[in-house]
Amino acid sequence: MRRWWSSPPKVEAVGGEDAAFALLAGDLARWVSEHPGQQPRASADFDTATEDECPDTRDRILEAIGKDSFEQALSGG
Repeated sequence: MRRWWSSPPKVEAVGGEDAAFALLAGDLARWVSEHPGQQPRASADFDTATEDECPDTRDRILEAIGKDSFEQALSGG
């Protein structure tokens, strides 16, 4: 899975969890439209991929949006 989010400094700098999540949601929507063949089956697939490929970046993004996982974030939890 290719990287689909903005850089952590950009996400962290937008001004709060809601703004960071809005940026992330826009990034994800754009990525999904540009890569239809790479769409994950479930939101938990984002966690699996990012835990393996870029755990430090994953942690920074999740902290910026105030969530413990992408599954939680993308399922409205």
